[in-house]
Amino acid sequence: MAVDRILTSAEKEQLVANQDFKNQVSWALRDFASYWNDVSDANTKVGNVGYDRWAKNYSWAARAIANVTISDNPQAPEDFGVLLKGMQLWDSAVSPFDVATVISYMVSTSKFEELATNYVISKTPTMVF
Repeated sequence: MAVDRILTSAEKEQLVANQDFKNQVSWALRDFASYWNDVSDANTKVGNVGYDRWAKNYSWAARAIANVTISDNPQAPEDFGVLLKGMQLWDSAVSPFDVATVISYMVSTSKFEELATNYVISKTPTMVF
């Protein structure tokens, strides 16, 4: 599949309403929390993203681990849908639109991980350390 266009609003609505998409969002947020909550390699992580971003990621992750409702937020799939803006996720030569194909593409290209990072950034902009 040659991905060359962004999703229409209707396609995005179909994607966000899909249970597999919702599951992938939840797993991506749990994976994010698991990765950033691990402080065994904090120096490397700080070196990669800077102290401020590391501290915000760690803080969000620690809260998500302690309170699973953070990573299971029912609003998160909608937020991911907003963050999809501008992402090319479909081949304009393929018809009809297929949600499962988009989800498979997003999994294989780590789009859920990318969106999880953007999601956490959007949820932690005002934290000051």
